[in-house]
Amino acid sequence: MDFVSPIIDIISRLWNCAAPHGNYLCELKQNLNALESSFVKLKDRRDDVKARVRIAESNPVEPAKRTHEVSGWLLRVETLEPEVGDILQEGTMNGGGSYFCCWGRKNCSSGYKLGKLVVGKLNEVEKLWNESAFQVVVDKCQPDPVQEISTNQAMGMESKLEEVWGLLADEGSLETNINDAAKAITQVLKKRKFVLLLDDIWGRVDLATVGIPNLKTDHTQEATNSRVVFTTRSEVVCGFMEAHIKIKVDCLQWDETWSLFQKVVGQQVLSCDPNIPELAKQVAKECLGLPLALVTIGRTMASKRTLQQWQYAIVVLRRSASEFSGRFGETKFIFFYE
Repeated sequence: MDFVSPIIDIISRLWNCAAPHGNYLCELKQNLNALESSFVKLKDRRDDVKARVRIAESNPVEPAKRTHEVSGWLLRVETLEPEVGDILQEGTMNGGGSYFCCWGRKNCSSGYKLGKLVVGKLNEVEKLWNESAFQVVVDKCQPDPVQEISTNQAMGMESKLEEVWGLLADEGSLETNINDAAKAITQVLKKRKFVLLLDDIWGRVDLATVGIPNLKTDHTQEATNSRVVFTTRSEVVCGFMEAHIKIKVDCLQWDETWSLFQKVVGQQVLSCDPNIPELAKQVAKECLGLPLALVTIGRTMASKRTLQQWQYAIVVLRRSASEFSGRFGETKFIFFYE
């Protein structure tokens, strides 16, 4: 019986070598099904990751860029997709992997190769799935460095004073010194009746800087008959300017507001998404019925076709409204003379 032991040992070794190869055939159909279902799940995860990246990268408030890890992972999934598709198609063409576990059939060789390939791709899919639980998909972009340079606040005033002087004086040149130039303009205006119009000012206008006489303290006939008229969107500015008479221009009613805003934005943009009209109404309400605001903001939004852009506009408008009263500096020489 001693001759039996070597035979059993040989058979055992042959089986150990052949069994894994036989599994590629016997489990081919099962592995094909597993590959198909696993890759469907992986594609869903890929789409979720891409959506997270797209939302983060389209945020104009906090610019961001996808991480190198996420970029590499997405690239590997995209590369794997056609390879898996070819394998599944080949499996379908060969009866869905229904090979006989029989060494005598002529298709055993191709079945073995396909089975081995399926197992390899299945391992790749599982590895990508295990790597897909990203806590962070983007990195915040650092803003470009900005160099701050101090400039003279009176920059450009000389040209404005020259322009005013050209309207007032028949001859002669203006002093080059700003203070002397302002005094010269003041002396001319004190002898004339004038109306100064300031349109849409957002802060206190320093009239004395450009030589406009103080009509409160000057009691000459010319000063009494002169006027400074300005328009503003805030009653706070009226206080800054020490206005004698305030005339409030009523804002548009809601129907007029919405009608004007729709006309400026255009129906083509409003119909891009069923949710945009509701967001557009919120934007229009933030304009508080001011025609200029409705037209200006409406023109800006006429090119915005995504929900994110409209949502961002609402955030910016509300933030600006809350900070508006604290942002009045001194507006310099923004006027024209008639």
